[in-house]
Amino acid sequence: MADELPQEVLRIIFKFVNPDSLFTLPKVCRKWRNICETLHIQMIQWKDYDRLSIDQFISMCQRFKNIKVIKLNISNRECNNSHKLLLEKKFKKAKIELYKSDNPLIEFADNLLMHYSKIHTNLFIH
Repeated sequence: MADELPQEVLRIIFKFVNPDSLFTLPKVCRKWRNICETLHIQMIQWKDYDRLSIDQFISMCQRFKNIKVIKLNISNRECNNSHKLLLEKKFKKAKIELYKSDNPLIEFADNLLMHYSKIHTNLFIH
């Protein structure tokens, strides 16, 4: 049934997908993968995908060609500057932000914001 929907309709539906499920879309079928390549994503954060290693996160980001900002929180994670350089090479138009929070209160606030931001997606369809 979803195969019968026009791409324009699927793009509108994808706009409402929870960020947790964003990386699942291109795995469904070739048509969805092609649509994902045309989506414009305002911002994507590694911390929203804590089940993924940094290498898996980078691999999944490559399925989306139009990402404006990629944020990597390197607190207690295996991410380093070489990952930032790799992302900069693969996503020439994206701004890559690498940050670390040494303050537990800031980390708590960051996690709290992440939790509440999951209720709506960072997709912007142009």
